[in-house]
Amino acid sequence: VQSASRLSSAMFRIALWLGWPVLASVAVDMAKSVEKRLWYFQHPLRHFNERRGEVYVPGEVCLDLEQADYAGEFDTLLEYDKAEMTSIVKSPKVAEVVMRAIRAIPRLDIEASVVPITRTVLQIDVMLTPSFKWTDSIHGPTQSWWLWVEDGEQEKIYHSERLNISKKRAWELKKDPLHLILRVPVFDPPSSQYIVRLEGEYFMGASTSYVLSLEGMFLPQDYPPHTALLDLNPLPVTALDNLGFE
Repeated sequence: VQSASRLSSAMFRIALWLGWPVLASVAVDMAKSVEKRLWYFQHPLRHFNERRGEVYVPGEVCLDLEQADYAGEFDTLLEYDKAEMTSIVKSPKVAEVVMRAIRAIPRLDIEASVVPITRTVLQIDVMLTPSFKWTDSIHGPTQSWWLWVEDGEQEKIYHSERLNISKKRAWELKKDPLHLILRVPVFDPPSSQYIVRLEGEYFMGASTSYVLSLEGMFLPQDYPPHTALLDLNPLPVTALDNLGFE
């Protein structure tokens, strides 16, 4: 199992280096599956099936959520209040447990904007805000995410980096989000959209993404227009007042 975890992690890093987004997404899910012994298609709340730490979700509750299809999907559960959650799990007490577990999945909310710098370079401003409650017994001293920018049409990754955030830093970022400035290539004609993607390194369900539309974007000209030549009479060389230059 240890070798499988290292191999799948190495495959993910190779996919990032080669700029292959589809393989990178599959490989990072597989790496987490091997590390946590949890299939990527199972519900993320199965991270809390064991009685340890401050959050415990029984396996039968996770099974009910998996069988609830769309209503039980993790992204859908994020939008529920307590009354809506109770209608899904059929118990107010269990609803509180599930909502506490959802808040424990380490996710970063993404806001992003894009502007052209030159005809071949785009600048992407990314703001990252933690949207989870840090618990030492669950998250430890630090959490890690992989961030990359991909072109879905060309199936190419143009930028990737690893983010490490400590508990203290996470609290600071809730008030003052992390600001990243990324510069990526763009081609003529540009793709219709780029995607900023975040993948948690240790938890299923800790992935977020933001779609940047490039439709209607005007790229700067290759060369700036020349200044118009004014119709002026030239000065004589004696105006230099320097015999060496004359």
